[in-house]
Amino acid sequence: NISTRNVGGDIYAVESLQTWHTKEWKPIQSWKIGDLFLILDLDLAPDGKKLVLSRTDTENFAWEDAIEIWDLVNGNNSLTIRNPPSVWAVSFSPNGQTIALFSRQNVGYLIAGVMKEWVTLIDSTNGEILWSSEDLFTNKIKGLRGYYPDAMAWSNDGRLIAIGTSDGNIKILNGSDGKLLQTLTGHTMWVTGIQFSPDGRI
Repeated sequence: NISTRNVGGDIYAVESLQTWHTKEWKPIQSWKIGDLFLILDLDLAPDGKKLVLSRTDTENFAWEDAIEIWDLVNGNNSLTIRNPPSVWAVSFSPNGQTIALFSRQNVGYLIAGVMKEWVTLIDSTNGEILWSSEDLFTNKIKGLRGYYPDAMAWSNDGRLIAIGTSDGNIKILNGSDGKLLQTLTGHTMWVTGIQFSPDGRI
């Protein structure tokens, strides 16, 4: 749960990361995370002991992006990766050992083919980059509108990562090395949600 505040008509995410008990609906703990402009995405580790979030902040009109990994047991920020390239979606692997980051540059209208979408896999303990995929955005039509990519899912066995791209395709990646295995077509607009069935067959 991320708190927000309104400053001069702008909404800022601010200060608190909270956990709630779903039986009594009472807050368990709250931690200060700082005055931020926007939380882009967050995900819990499968064991519930860690949280990863992608956030952006602005100071003196200079943007600063970061990936933060929080230890929910001790309530502290265990790792910060500063200025990663435009991470719009984050997802722990099923075993919690790695985190997939879905990036896009640039968000806006495609100009002369300058637009990329890709996935980076990092170690959830130290942030080490394990692999980066190729560019997954293939429809390089000048003037095509870019959106905020947030459609990403792991298969339950961790073998596959599915990505919904802004050009209307679904890319299936090998979870171990990021290799593109399959492109699924048929959508007429960008894909904004994606999920595997529990048995991974659908």
